[in-house]
Amino acid sequence: MEICRWTWRSPNGTTHAELETTYQLTQDATKDLLRTRRNLRLAQNGADLERLQVNINCRQAVRRDLQQYRERRLPEAASKRTSLKNCHRDLQDYGIPLSFLEKDGTLTTSGFEMEEVTRRFYTNLYRSTTHVREPKIPTGGTAPRIFPSEVRVAIASMETSTTSGPDKISADLLRAGGYELPALLATHMTTFRRRRFPTSGGTRGWSFFAKMRLG
Repeated sequence: MEICRWTWRSPNGTTHAELETTYQLTQDATKDLLRTRRNLRLAQNGADLERLQVNINCRQAVRRDLQQYRERRLPEAASKRTSLKNCHRDLQDYGIPLSFLEKDGTLTTSGFEMEEVTRRFYTNLYRSTTHVREPKIPTGGTAPRIFPSEVRVAIASMETSTTSGPDKISADLLRAGGYELPALLATHMTTFRRRRFPTSGGTRGWSFFAKMRLG
């Protein structure tokens, strides 16, 4: 069987067609036998003797088609001066059927069964066998402490040259406090968040925390 692979037009206006010869590996009669074997395998009330006879006919038909395919491919490769080594390798690939091993040690060549074996293998391979306990998240308790680095980052992120709030503390004044001020503020705000602070402070602390955005 010859099929047109591509066409091209030469400068003088002539149209050329490149032909490629291809052969059908499996004949129609063999395909009918394979369909019959599949139907018998899926049928629940199929006779074992009939299945055995269809399997024998399928193996003989496939072996005959493969032999005819080899007889066509080798002379063609020799006439076209192509690589006989690559042609022989291709024929070996066709001659070795793909099969999977079941759990009971039997071989299967059915596409559906091989897909099921592959799915079951990788499911068991990547399935976790270690029991993971559910994390116990504590409820209530004390609030976490505020670190000096958090206060230092908050002061650095404040806008410069802005008007101070009701507490008369500006961002420039906080930056002028140096390295020790964030540590003192972190200790003070940790105490404030844990509700251990004196009641004589008035509203100064609230306005300062709103300005720092760390409440």
